[in-house]
Amino acid sequence: MLIRLRSSGKAIGFIAGFGVCGQVAGACAKGPASTPGGGLEIVVETDLAIPQDIDHLTVQVTQQGRSLMHVDSDIGAGALLIPATFEVHSTGNPAPVTVQGVGFKNGHAQVERDAVTPFPEGHIGELRLPLDDLCIGTAQSDADGGVGSSCSGGMTCVQGSCMTSTVPASAVPAYNPATVYGGGEGGIGAEAGGEDGSLGGCFDVQGCFATATVATVDETHCTLAWPAGVAPGSDVNVALQLPVGGDGVCGSTACWVVLNQGTDWTVTGSTVQLPPGVCTGAAAQGATVCLQLPLPANQASRQAHPIRLGDAGGGESG
Repeated sequence: MLIRLRSSGKAIGFIAGFGVCGQVAGACAKGPASTPGGGLEIVVETDLAIPQDIDHLTVQVTQQGRSLMHVDSDIGAGALLIPATFEVHSTGNPAPVTVQGVGFKNGHAQVERDAVTPFPEGHIGELRLPLDDLCIGTAQSDADGGVGSSCSGGMTCVQGSCMTSTVPASAVPAYNPATVYGGGEGGIGAEAGGEDGSLGGCFDVQGCFATATVATVDETHCTLAWPAGVAPGSDVNVALQLPVGGDGVCGSTACWVVLNQGTDWTVTGSTVQLPPGVCTGAAAQGATVCLQLPLPANQASRQAHPIRLGDAGGGESG
């Protein structure tokens, strides 16, 4: 069984607000090429600040009670960087695998995410495993030392709501490192700023949302209107803004937690649908949703670039 781990090369924390900007500020390092064949590339990402909100990570992959991978690592500067990817090759067994990621702070489980999906055959599939700020507090330690979820069986927390943990094969695309590492390949042991052309850009959260303005949210439906004067289909970034000292990446005036388009929020016509947790748990924390007007075309969107968390290389296990 081959297991390969990659993590980003330079990193900062996470931010939030509603924006139409995304400044490239740094790069992500190159990793080893994938081995041909079927399998999963598990992408662990988070909108939490590291190490302020979480400082340790475990990732487990099991299939019919058999352990295929177990990662137990500190995260942040001098340790494993986030986003990180873990490659697990197919066993040839068509039964689904269960993937669990848990984020800890000071030894206490804070946030948990599960995914149940079959191994793709003939290619490496990209399985995202986000550890969401809106799911803080849903991880529950068991008497035997394991960690479960406050969601009922077969469910997992997704942006503050319990949803099915089953991920159909159709929702697992072929792995593309450029979508994880902002146009680069990501990796182990390489320094950002290399000269091989494989490094991607990272999203500058504070640079994007520091001048954001508050958007009006319809809390009954948890929606907001597409910003006036912004062409449909334009790159728009949505995030939560919290008071200084809150979760996420903090500046001198606020903290931000970024939401991803497609997985966390969607657009239908002129309406932006937010996760229900934004209008329940996040609102209770004093969070608001912010809007940033479009910036010049040379500033990329959040969707195209990872948020940098930590600033040291990772390692490989196998």
